[in-house]
Amino acid sequence: RPGEGRQGDQEEGALAAGLAEGDGGPKPAAAAVGLATKEHEVSTDPSASSVGAPVGSVAGAAELHTATGDRPPAAVEAVDGAGVPPAEAVGVATPLSLAAQLPYNDTDAVQSQYTKTLYYLAQVHGHMKSSDRSALYCAATLYRQLASGKYDLDDWVNNCLQLGGYYAKVHAYGLAMYCHAAAQAVVDRDTAAGAVLGEDIAANLKLATARVYNMRLAASHSKYVEGRELEMHYPDVSYFPDYLRFSGLSTPSPDSFPWGQEALAANFEAARELLNTGMPYFKEALSYYQLDGWVTDHVGIIMDMSNMYRCLAGFEAGPTRAAAMHRCRAQLLEPLSGALNPDHYPGLSRSIDLELAHVYREISDVRELQGGPPAKVAAAAASSAKYYQRFLQSFASSETGAMPDRVDPDNEPYFLMASFGLGRMLHRMRGGASQGGQARGERSFESSVVAAHKHLQWTSEYVKRHGLEGWTQEAQAAEELSELLVEQMRLRAMAAAGRTS
Repeated sequence: RPGEGRQGDQEEGALAAGLAEGDGGPKPAAAAVGLATKEHEVSTDPSASSVGAPVGSVAGAAELHTATGDRPPAAVEAVDGAGVPPAEAVGVATPLSLAAQLPYNDTDAVQSQYTKTLYYLAQVHGHMKSSDRSALYCAATLYRQLASGKYDLDDWVNNCLQLGGYYAKVHAYGLAMYCHAAAQAVVDRDTAAGAVLGEDIAANLKLATARVYNMRLAASHSKYVEGRELEMHYPDVSYFPDYLRFSGLSTPSPDSFPWGQEALAANFEAARELLNTGMPYFKEALSYYQLDGWVTDHVGIIMDMSNMYRCLAGFEAGPTRAAAMHRCRAQLLEPLSGALNPDHYPGLSRSIDLELAHVYREISDVRELQGGPPAKVAAAAASSAKYYQRFLQSFASSETGAMPDRVDPDNEPYFLMASFGLGRMLHRMRGGASQGGQARGERSFESSVVAAHKHLQWTSEYVKRHGLEGWTQEAQAAEELSELLVEQMRLRAMAAAGRTS
């Protein structure tokens, strides 16, 4: 989903410097991370005096200084070519500046610099795409902040949630859920002592939990419905890293969480349980991330909820119930279609309409497979065609209504897919339009066929004009389909004329 500017949205969490969007964290953005191995261990003891191994990305430099109880000597503004703050910008550039901060080898100052060093290593490994190594340093930084008591509650919780989001992304669901449990434990402990948790962080706790269930359901669909093999980086609890054992927290045992294949749903009942558990958390997060003020976040949550129903429908053998699940998706998404300003949110507006086109196409597919009434098959196809047309029309010139000579490369595959999908849906509509023979339905069908014929011909020419070899077969099929539609319309007109003569 395209990342649009937000109306009043806050900046991404402190971990944004490292983790990539879509990792399943509450505010997707975090440290690149890879597999932790036993030969790369990090000392998490705050009294440690030597740096061990890798860890992930944590808060922006200024936030980390604040979290560890220090103030950076200079604002961190410049970033070097690798994306790591220049040493002089964070006060660790030269032996002279470091010595000035560590008079008489002050223990607290040394430990603070050690924690910052772990953070910088997380940054470095994140930019080097050494994902697990970056996550390791991220976790060690969080551990030391917690052990020292020098942290900001909101920052620490958000960073821990984002680390959990990374682990969920690599199918390490036990680790992800443990991180979320640790974040909740810190919240419970600190708020009981009088600390105040930000409302957005409280919403992020709900959202992070919901997204883990969403990702587990999506992974289950990939494995058991689509037949894909998944790489489990942390297949069982024996892989639990010691640096995540946050001392002093009341958290469940790591082996109480599902690991590896155990975290996946192999049948409809288990898949439904994942949906039923995750959906309430999404709804709670939505109470904060409302459309007015949180456009991108709100739409993202609705898309995630739609995805849960899509994945569950894949496990359902009964066509009627599968269609009902897709209708739940439509009920979530349709209020958003046309609700956003396309000038401000062009990508989100397109994503919503394209998703709705897919939803109704799947409903039409299900109804056709079950041998349902042609009118119902055609009705779903008509709704799909409507949203395909909205999506495609968003690329037309607002002044002339003409399509561009070339759609931008990022959107071109979706544009072509929607173009060919539109033709297939219009072809499927023919069955419903013939039922009853109402003049209004006939005129609507004829106008749709004419428009589809013109668009499919234009799309085929587009593929030829720009030499898009990967779309040649689709273009040829589109030409044949458009001609078939026109021929069918001609035959219907002849039949209608025969009935009236």
